[in-house]
Amino acid sequence: MPRTFLQSQPTLADAVVHTPGAADMQVAGRDLAASCRASILRGPSEERMRCERDLDRLGVPVPLEYRQLAAPVVRARETWLVAVRGREGRCAGAIGVNVRPAPYVPGHMVLDVVRLGAALAPALRRLALETLVGAVRRDPRVLRLTVQIFSRDADEREDYAAHLTALGLKPLEVRNGYQQTLVLDLRLDEQTIFEGFERSGRRNIKAAAKCPATIAPITDPRYAARLETLMIETLTRTGGRYAAQDWRAMIDLTREAPHLSRLVGVFRNDAEGPDSLLAFAWGCAHGDHAEYSQGGSTRDVPFRMPMAYPLMWDLITWAKRIGATWFDFGGVTDGADTEGDDPLRGISAFKRYFSREVVTVADEWVYEPSSVRARAARIAHRWLSR
Repeated sequence: MPRTFLQSQPTLADAVVHTPGAADMQVAGRDLAASCRASILRGPSEERMRCERDLDRLGVPVPLEYRQLAAPVVRARETWLVAVRGREGRCAGAIGVNVRPAPYVPGHMVLDVVRLGAALAPALRRLALETLVGAVRRDPRVLRLTVQIFSRDADEREDYAAHLTALGLKPLEVRNGYQQTLVLDLRLDEQTIFEGFERSGRRNIKAAAKCPATIAPITDPRYAARLETLMIETLTRTGGRYAAQDWRAMIDLTREAPHLSRLVGVFRNDAEGPDSLLAFAWGCAHGDHAEYSQGGSTRDVPFRMPMAYPLMWDLITWAKRIGATWFDFGGVTDGADTEGDDPLRGISAFKRYFSREVVTVADEWVYEPSSVRARAARIAHRWLSR
């Protein structure tokens, strides 16, 4: 397999490897449960950074959205951290919360918890969730709280569901994110992982090495506008809607924390500057797993090249280097629908070149502290969004 085209880039990940162990976390949870306390850290602070460092030292798998450094790229007005501390004041578990203005309801806000899973040992979950829901009940500005449970472990999802039900949350009828996804086991050696891909997928990765292009991380802020252009062009092809993003912040995160974010692109060799970027993919680290978050490309390419394949392979090898044990391909459509008109069907078919293992990973729950205000907000949204 050619390696010159996809050389591993030296990163901080060579020194920062997350190796979370479920058994270790359960023991820590039992020891801490009797004397721990929870509090909400609102916005950026040095105290929050200390909590993140505590969790890293414990090997707790902290999702990217929980991290203060990543706050500018999660598209929230503000982020909170529900921190659970032990006897010595060190953080032992956490819940990340994204805060955004409630649409069409001035002065109100919506709270979103994403990827709630292994960042809390079982014995710490009740306290952390009670602290969060209690804060929601006391704050009249909160219109709604949504919680995404995210784990490959069905027992873990059920344990969280029991706590959320007891606190008054209900399953969300219309999901915001995907429930099932394709996954890839990263505990195997790199060659074995590669040989497990579909034959045409392996061939396209190798073929890309012969093209007059280079794959490299995108760390220069000059490429921010080009990334937006490629994203819009891609969504136009797939029928998606573009949501404004802080591309410069995403580039900064990749440069400053390459063990958390991997923004990688295909660059044509006969050009320089932003216009040389033909395609990109973004990978996010969530402690025990890494995720393919999004990607974009142009059809205006002066040569034939299967650009998406080497980009995905780059993210997979990056995820393995930083210590992730599995790779999340970012959701998948129903494989039985081979003739539908869903524009995302082709993207899911592409992902299946790398894995055929589909697992359920997510459940979503919702809590509305005031049913009257929530109903009024829905009516306002329905009328004003026409």
